Amino acid sequence: MLDEPDARLMDEERSAATFLVAVKKIQQSSPALTVTGAAILLAIHQDIATDSRSIANRLGLAHALVLREITSLSPRFLRVTKRDARTQRSFLEATGEGQALAASSSRI
Repeated sequence: MLDEPDARLMDEERSAATFLVAVKKIQQSSPALTVTGAAILLAIHQDIATDSRSIANRLGLAHALVLREITSLSPRFLRVTKRDARTQRSFLEATGEGQALAASSSRI
């Protein structure tokens, strides 16, 4: 039987694998999206993170890369609702098209 830390690690690995499968589905549905863009869109859709700094931390990416990707996702898939001028942290929400695309990743 697995002890608690091992079971938690397996759950995290399973969750990460499920997330990556969903990212791949999004990217296949919209080939113009990069893997990073699809991951950002899915993170917002699944409420994993809704601001650029948190997304960067959760996905293990540099904040500058996330900001660059947000620029390419806006305004079609994402909308910046608030921006901190000092830190450049951007608060985000998915547009209707972005929500539909992210939601399609969970359909079989």
